Amino acid sequence: MNFLLRTDSYKFTHWKQYPPNTTAIYSYLESRGGMFPATVFFGLQYYLKAYVQGPVFTEQDIAQADEFCRQHFGRDLFNRYGWTRLLQKHGGCLPVRIRAVPEGSVVSNLNVLATIENTDPDFPWLTNYLETLLLKVWYPTTVATLSREIKKIIKGFLVRTGDPALLPFKLHDFGYRGVSSEETAAIGGAAHLVNFMGTDTVAGIILLQDYYHTKSMPGFSIPASEHSTITAWGKEHELDAYRNMLTAYPEGLDYPLPPHPLGKAGRKAAEGMNALGWHWWPGTNAIPSQKFKELSQCARWGTCEWGCPESSKASSDIAFWPHALRSGATLVTGARVRTIETQRDGRATGALWIDREGAEHRQRAHAVAVCANGIGTPRLLLLSASAQHPDGLANSSGLVGKNLMLHPNCSVTGFYGEDLESWRGPAGQLIHSMEFYETRAEHDFVRGAKLHALPTPGPLNAVEVHRALPYDQL
Repeated sequence: MNFLLRTDSYKFTHWKQYPPNTTAIYSYLESRGGMFPATVFFGLQYYLKAYVQGPVFTEQDIAQADEFCRQHFGRDLFNRYGWTRLLQKHGGCLPVRIRAVPEGSVVSNLNVLATIENTDPDFPWLTNYLETLLLKVWYPTTVATLSREIKKIIKGFLVRTGDPALLPFKLHDFGYRGVSSEETAAIGGAAHLVNFMGTDTVAGIILLQDYYHTKSMPGFSIPASEHSTITAWGKEHELDAYRNMLTAYPEGLDYPLPPHPLGKAGRKAAEGMNALGWHWWPGTNAIPSQKFKELSQCARWGTCEWGCPESSKASSDIAFWPHALRSGATLVTGARVRTIETQRDGRATGALWIDREGAEHRQRAHAVAVCANGIGTPRLLLLSASAQHPDGLANSSGLVGKNLMLHPNCSVTGFYGEDLESWRGPAGQLIHSMEFYETRAEHDFVRGAKLHALPTPGPLNAVEVHRALPYDQL
């Protein structure tokens, strides 16, 4: 489509309406309000790259637009001279400056999201001529804003009743077929991925790869059935249809590796639970039963608590840091962060840290992640108090550094006359049961506990169980 026609009809006439000798027009975009107090800004980069950058119109486009307006209005109103002059001076490129907040930013309403101004004083009318095209950013911005609000609701319930770590996959985009065009699917699908990672809208992924140069896959899906793949088996063979699904995709949505052997100790615990009618499952551990990425297969040494000689235990130095370093991360050891720095709008901009020699350093950052456990994280948030945040960061409630709840657990050691080979690793759960996990009406408390059976591998672990005993009784 002719670029000059990507505007509202009335804008063809605005070049005559500005005051004489106008040389600059500066316009801005804001959210005036709505259902939510803030807006997630997204999509501008796509529109700029797809429609605005580089030469975007020719002499033939000017002639076509002139003729269109003559028929549309019934008289000569198109700014043919101005567009011809612009083509001659800038070769079809647009002399404007566009600035915006970083895409994905959450911006309170009534604040500027983007600005545009002409950079050549001969063409002040160009600024708002582009409004119609650029305001299409409201569609992806609306999708990103709405999905964020939905994400907040889901997170609230996951915190209360589930696992917040699953949040990125709790709203799946299946909207490809329900929108008006391929471009709408791509733009809306990409906006959804600002907040979530589950999608079947391939166009949204492609847009992010083509226009945002994502280095890793931004959206994920799974093998799934539809009506045709199930009903094609016929009513009498419904069971066969599902058996076929399990055969075709045996890994399903389960854990990436099979469980460790139950061993004699695990089987003994399972026998007991079976006798009591309790449900149980093989235990899950951050120790691979097969080689997995950086991790070696567990050799069942049983020394997990004291150090793994096989590099099988999924500690951060093996499971995360090698990949991070290959991806360009820099690891600084011996550093102690003293303060998280923020700018006037409250966003974190980096951190002040001290090295081993006591020298202070400033690290700038687009984003700051604080993950220093239940003691270190509130300590750092409170140390980062400022005039804007006199009580520390993220502490409007006044609860940061208070109400610490540790992970409670209770262990019972069983002694058996038979050898259960409980020295074999891994030193994690062999089996687990959720029989008493949910709230029960007969109890005077809410929720419950998970039960799991563990070995006590090796003599050091065996001594640890009895550490309260005098030495001569061990």
